[in-house]
Amino acid sequence: MVLLGEQIKGRKSVKLTNKDFQLFKNECKKWISRFELHDWDIVYEFTRNSGDAGGCHTKYEDCQAIIKFDRGFVDGHLISKLTHVKEVAKHEMIELMLAPVNILGKSRAFDETEFNHQRHRIIMKLMRIL
Repeated sequence: MVLLGEQIKGRKSVKLTNKDFQLFKNECKKWISRFELHDWDIVYEFTRNSGDAGGCHTKYEDCQAIIKFDRGFVDGHLISKLTHVKEVAKHEMIELMLAPVNILGKSRAFDETEFNHQRHRIIMKLMRIL
């Protein structure tokens, strides 16, 4: 989750367009490929006034994710609109890549073997990327 106010407090709000949302989805797909996240069933939502620039909500058992992108944007005195779209997409895909470990870490039925397996999968992905 990327908070709009954290980066750009007090700046003028600009609305993002459907074209920006399409770019966001395309950027997400680029990172899905790079991070090898093809096993996730992803739904994209173009939200309004969520307070966050984006969001990643997952259902680990079914490998389902809702990736949200907020229509609000704060004027690019600190970053451009294009940079904003790309950074939010990358951030949410990193969230998705870490979701299995995050979910297992919060689980009451914690399975150390599964946790280590998921952690190792992430390490191997990063080794192929970096």
